[in-house]
Amino acid sequence: MSEKRGEPGEGYRWAARLYALRHWVLGGLILLIAVLLFETLHSLTRELSYTAIVAAIGDTTVAQHLLAMLATALSYVALTGYDRSALRYVGVVVPYRLVAQTSFIAYALGNTIGLGVLTGGAVRLRMYGAAGVEAGAISRVIAFDAFAFGLGISVVGALALL
Repeated sequence: MSEKRGEPGEGYRWAARLYALRHWVLGGLILLIAVLLFETLHSLTRELSYTAIVAAIGDTTVAQHLLAMLATALSYVALTGYDRSALRYVGVVVPYRLVAQTSFIAYALGNTIGLGVLTGGAVRLRMYGAAGVEAGAISRVIAFDAFAFGLGISVVGALALL
């Protein structure tokens, strides 16, 4: 059966229907993810004991807390190296103070919220953009950071498996 010129075919009708229902489909996906997240958190919290958590915190010495904070601070200083080398790679010079601030905020948000490339990338886009760095250069910085971090994780993981 031939279709008249200008009339959408069956494939186009399905696309139009899906497009019309996109809000419902997206809402359903978000609801499904929320339910799965709630169920996961619920099952994880069943394994926790409030008294065990309080006891573990009480058993941790002040020196252990201070060493943990020092290690965390050193790791964030080390993470500035990713941004610094990425900026050098794309040929952009910005003050280290800005690199340190941007890197700290980007990695803190990425580690807390997740999706580090997106959350950290948004921070880098905003902060480096405000410093006059072009969007194309910032996107190359984000890609460099993601690749370098992935490579580092792979090497450390491989060494751990050995």
